[in-house]
Amino acid sequence: MREWSSDMRLGINVLDLDHKQLVTLLSLLEDALPLMPSDMADMLLDRLQRETHEHFQREEDLLLMYRPPGLEDHLRDHHTFNAILGDLGAAVARADMHSAVEAITECRLLFRERLLPADAALVEYFTATVGTAGRVA
Repeated sequence: MREWSSDMRLGINVLDLDHKQLVTLLSLLEDALPLMPSDMADMLLDRLQRETHEHFQREEDLLLMYRPPGLEDHLRDHHTFNAILGDLGAAVARADMHSAVEAITECRLLFRERLLPADAALVEYFTATVGTAGRVA
């Protein structure tokens, strides 16, 4: 999952755009990290953290409003992802590229194996209980 692909689509534009942005930022950071000055790496990392925060906030507002099954696990996965981003930031600050790449790999794995399937289940839940999922997002 180095690049966004159509099989990652959930069918809700705002979520799909957010996910595409996060995947793209992770790839950019990994590719450019060894080549860019630390201040530029910090700016890219800051953008990734900000985009992640905004995306998770949108999702968490919906999760807390509708309280779907799997709520606690989904929130825990958000917390874990943010903790890994914190580890990534610490690795970048230490100029520890090996640990930074490991953190990026952990982010990708968590996104692909836990967050994306949980978001797909959330869309199914909204479609089944609220009506059209697109109205919720």
